[in-house]
Amino acid sequence: MERTLRILPLLVLPLTVQAQIPNGGFENWTEDSGILEPTGWTTVNALGGLLGLSFAEQTPGAVGTYGIALTTQEVPGLGIIPSVAFVGDLGSETEGFAYTGRPTALTGQFKFIPEGEDLGTVAVTFWRWDAGAGERVDIGAGFLALSEATTTWTGFEIPIEYTSSETPDSANVTLLSSVGSPTAGGTQLSIDALAFTNTTNVVSKAIDELAIYPNPTNDRIWIEQNGGTLLRAEVWSADGRLLLTQGITTAPTVLDVSALPAGNYHLQAITVDGGIVRSRFMKN
Repeated sequence: MERTLRILPLLVLPLTVQAQIPNGGFENWTEDSGILEPTGWTTVNALGGLLGLSFAEQTPGAVGTYGIALTTQEVPGLGIIPSVAFVGDLGSETEGFAYTGRPTALTGQFKFIPEGEDLGTVAVTFWRWDAGAGERVDIGAGFLALSEATTTWTGFEIPIEYTSSETPDSANVTLLSSVGSPTAGGTQLSIDALAFTNTTNVVSKAIDELAIYPNPTNDRIWIEQNGGTLLRAEVWSADGRLLLTQGITTAPTVLDVSALPAGNYHLQAITVDGGIVRSRFMKN
């Protein structure tokens, strides 16, 4: 199956990896009110402590001693709650971390055990703060969507796509155990050895294999694969959230994106032979 990322053998990672993500190897953990948290990261363990559930735990790592295991939980009265982890504190000055590089990929190790038709994601975003406008300006992003059970540590390499030639001043990595349609709790995503790299050996289908028009768009886009047949289309946000999915029965097919706010989006299409092709579009 072709993918937009390279699945790497456990011990064969690029030699140019630089450990620039705070606690990207999840070796450091801090106890807070009796709950262990990965140092420098925010999780939903505080909620878990109130409910007697574990959302994010230490797990034997692929590299070093520890990794992180995120588990989706079913909570009586609240439904199914995914586990999330991200660098820094949400909504504060420490959301994300200072970073001024433009790496080509995010690498790491993962295991994934889904419950039902569930998806797990790893997303990375880069931005700069525009003091004059008082807002964040997105510069680049990449994401990985996982659906197949993978019970042994397996390497991944996520290509980063830049929408601006500017230099970022901040970055973030977000891990989410569930974004699909779990029928119960239990989906588990384990991650270890996160790092940025400047390799250029990412395996992907050429971006022009997926035609999107008009681009930019105001309300609808037409998509088709050049020389192939598509089965399903998915629209993802720059920070790795699945926003829209639609089966494809005709070529070209039309996606209504009028409800999406203005911004840059990833389009991921699954082919009838199980392959994946990706492109991106802008919504005015």
